[in-house]
Amino acid sequence: MRVLITGGAGFVGSHVVDRLVAEGHEPLLLDALLPQAHGDGPPPGADCHELVRGDVRDADLLTRLLQRVDAVCHQAAMVGHGVDPADAPGYAAHNDLGTAVLLAAMHAAGRFEPRCPRCGRDLVPGLVTEDAPFDPRSTYAATKAAQEYLVGAWARQTGGAAWSLRYHNVYGPRMPRDTPVRRRRVDLPVGAGTGRGP
Repeated sequence: MRVLITGGAGFVGSHVVDRLVAEGHEPLLLDALLPQAHGDGPPPGADCHELVRGDVRDADLLTRLLQRVDAVCHQAAMVGHGVDPADAPGYAAHNDLGTAVLLAAMHAAGRFEPRCPRCGRDLVPGLVTEDAPFDPRSTYAATKAAQEYLVGAWARQTGGAAWSLRYHNVYGPRMPRDTPVRRRRVDLPVGAGTGRGP
């Protein structure tokens, strides 16, 4: 099997590559080779495999690479804790936006229908209680959860205070006409405003 490993020249990614090769698979490495993680260039051993220097946020590049592989192992990330809250845009751009761009490219490259991980059937909507684990199930919910985590990290780093208001299925006057929630009757989407916060 041919596997795309994003961040394939990195610490974790390089170990994934070693394991894939040991299991008889063919790795294709994608890595931005960020200077703070790699210095001046790829680490020793990366040249033993096909290495594409590029950014996981580059949708056109991902489209081309995904046509050549059977699976993806996503390890690309801007690493470290950051010096201060001013680093937040860089981390969100590389880690969150990068993941979102990859997922969108993977969706465009092939059919994907979420199924129940236990029984394999189509997922159906259901109620989520306030004591449920924090587990967003849609792209929208995941981005709202990421917002809470970013705000929580900012508050801890700066000593500031923040509150998250978790609305549940807000709709009514002035809602855009084509918003999906207006077109549904009972199976309204459950947003990230349910479950536990960070």
